[in-house]
Amino acid sequence: MLVDNLLAYLTRVVSPVKVTAYKKVLPFLYQLDPGVFEEQFNQLTVYLDEFSTVDNVAQFDSIVVTLLAEGIEQFGFYLTDTLPIYNKMELLARICHALYCVDQHEDTQSIRYALEVGENPREKIADILHLVDNELDPNFVN
Repeated sequence: MLVDNLLAYLTRVVSPVKVTAYKKVLPFLYQLDPGVFEEQFNQLTVYLDEFSTVDNVAQFDSIVVTLLAEGIEQFGFYLTDTLPIYNKMELLARICHALYCVDQHEDTQSIRYALEVGENPREKIADILHLVDNELDPNFVN
């Protein structure tokens, strides 16, 4: 499987901490859209030998961040590469995953309350995402 092959490569070239992050992010991205995932990463793997490890990892990270941003954009939230959170892969992954889990959240009363009391749309969405994933700091939008 492509995810396993990518993780095997990354295990050899990046820190264990970063591999741990990839182990969470890659299966999630694959689940979102297997076709796009395979297209993007198959293209990358064709050229691995032609570039340095540093360049390959940078390209890999760029693909991951782009796919996460596209996943977030499915909910009408558009990110630009000038946002402070744009290149924070783990944060983007948590946001993206939380967006996809809002409709499965058991405490719908808390979500309704966050919608009622939030002062602005950014605050409301940050509070809702924090409800779905309590490790997401609602201040990340500031």
